[in-house]
Amino acid sequence: MYASLPFLKRFEAAADDGFACVEFWVAPDLGATCHELARLGLKVSTINVDPGPGADSAGLLSDPTARDWWREEFRKTVDFALQVGCPTINTLAGGRADLSGSEQLTTMLENLEWALAATPPEVVLLLEPLNRADRPDYLLHTIADTNSVAASLGDPPALQILFDAYHLYQEEGQIAELYLAHADRVGHVQVADVPGRGEPGSGVIDFVGFWQALAARYEGWLGLEYASGSDGLAWLAQAGLRVSA
Repeated sequence: MYASLPFLKRFEAAADDGFACVEFWVAPDLGATCHELARLGLKVSTINVDPGPGADSAGLLSDPTARDWWREEFRKTVDFALQVGCPTINTLAGGRADLSGSEQLTTMLENLEWALAATPPEVVLLLEPLNRADRPDYLLHTIADTNSVAASLGDPPALQILFDAYHLYQEEGQIAELYLAHADRVGHVQVADVPGRGEPGSGVIDFVGFWQALAARYEGWLGLEYASGSDGLAWLAQAGLRVSA
């Protein structure tokens, strides 16, 4: 949202629309971002470890050639999360077609084991499945994929799922039922409709059923991941949702 504005101007636009909490892909200037958050009294729901240098990068958690780089970026992200009180960090699995799946999985597990040991108790790490149509080389496409990774690490409570309705609907459908089946492992929820990644109600996802499922189990923030601004918020009132806690 607010993508037409310069990055730091988006925070004020969100605050003007009544949002008490924001999230963003990465912050190009951590110091300036912290200043804006403090000035506007905004909370942060989740933040990503830097996804990598490419314009289309989706994470280097599993890249054996970027192990040291990823761990340094993870340290920076933890420092930022602690500074702004952000409770979750999305680790972004990534994936490369030119490397074997087993080599990438081994790297992912080693990095996550290291990261879990280095993460303070007030922060939870997230694994996010992304749909294979948009991200064919990405390593995690379903909740079963994320659960398999967590099981390999002993199912640590500090490793949870980022439940993105846009991605998971395309892979598994029936997101209300899917959420309820895995609610105890979901650390954060994001929404956009299918097709087109527009606001809820613009596509085919049954968001009425999803809101009911969330109301039964979910107590966290809801990330709005669609391209819009103030004109894309009318659905919130219709759904009985609000932009602050």
